[in-house]
Amino acid sequence: SAPAGAAVALPVTPLAPGARLAFGSLASPLQSLAIDNVFLRATAGTIDLKAQGDIALTGTTTLATPSYSQSFGDAADAVTVSAGGGTVSLLSKSGNIDLNASSKIAIGGATGKGGTLKLLASQGAVNLAGTIDATAPGKGANFILDSGLSSFDFASFVQNAGTDFSGNVAIRTGAGDLSLNAGQIIKLASL
Repeated sequence: SAPAGAAVALPVTPLAPGARLAFGSLASPLQSLAIDNVFLRATAGTIDLKAQGDIALTGTTTLATPSYSQSFGDAADAVTVSAGGGTVSLLSKSGNIDLNASSKIAIGGATGKGGTLKLLASQGAVNLAGTIDATAPGKGANFILDSGLSSFDFASFVQNAGTDFSGNVAIRTGAGDLSLNAGQIIKLASL
């Protein structure tokens, strides 16, 4: 963890893909979870957070599951291994999910398709004030949101990150309507 207001040092070398970072489980969720000024990275892998109560990403916290590409061998026999963006999943069984304005979730990368972002708070609210980055050359990122007690500004989501999410999108809210502004377009595999 970095001191409040300090920049978070990011890894500079390729990391092996497929890691899974899990905090809590369905059978044994954490009571609540607050992550402040932390950089968690699971390259082309999974970050899975489960809590009974609130989940809060504060400060400059970044959760990243970027895509992966690495070449091996010499010029005559080069082999490239690659994988698209991974999955970030936040599940609050009875509380809220809060991404403050300085936090970031990154599921894209420099190769392949974007990954999957799941924000599930069926008995709470989801606040998406932070940055969502699903940018990938193959686009195709997936988005699942269940916000049982709050609305979701679908038009702002489409304006800020919608073009990166062209895979499967599933949204359930407990309040308000899901609508686009005049002239907005989003192309998805499924909605």
